[in-house]
Amino acid sequence: MTVGGMDAVVEPSVMSSWRVTGVIVLNQLLRTTLSKSEHSIEYKKALQG
Repeated sequence: MTVGGMDAVVEPSVMSSWRVTGVIVLNQLLRTTLSKSEHSIEYKKALQG
């Protein structure tokens, strides 16, 4: 599967906007998962303490 062929069909502006949206979504997902894991670790410490 070639990405170059896809870029030729789709407008560059659309591709760039999709990439920006993907990066934002990935950042949000990483932040939520990290915060959840931190909370679970604190919860375990509280149970043990």
